Amino acid sequence: MISKTITAFVSLIIFTSCATYSVVSTNAIEETVILIQGEREALMGLRVEAGGFVINTVESSDIYKNKNQTSNQINNSRRMLSIKVPVNQGTTELKIFKNGQIIFKKNLYLGAGQTRKIQI
Repeated sequence: MISKTITAFVSLIIFTSCATYSVVSTNAIEETVILIQGEREALMGLRVEAGGFVINTVESSDIYKNKNQTSNQINNSRRMLSIKVPVNQGTTELKIFKNGQIIFKKNLYLGAGQTRKIQI
């Protein structure tokens, strides 16, 4: 009886010590970003400051077409372009300047992987 108990106990210890712990993540890495949206003419020439990220003068290379627009944006899909501003999670002060004047200034809170859209 005692030998069966000892054998079972030793077997249990060997079985649990051989188990490995692994974490598998299949999720894509989600960026925390602010998307500044508007027509090309409205976005060109802006100065954008968000935390440590700065675009002194928005150029064509900073602007892209957002392919994830919802169905209620179909009418504006030809004109709606975006500037992608990567930020850290938490509160970030966003400032947007046009011709040296502040046209937008706000503290925004973003959680990890969250996207906030600002339309100009």
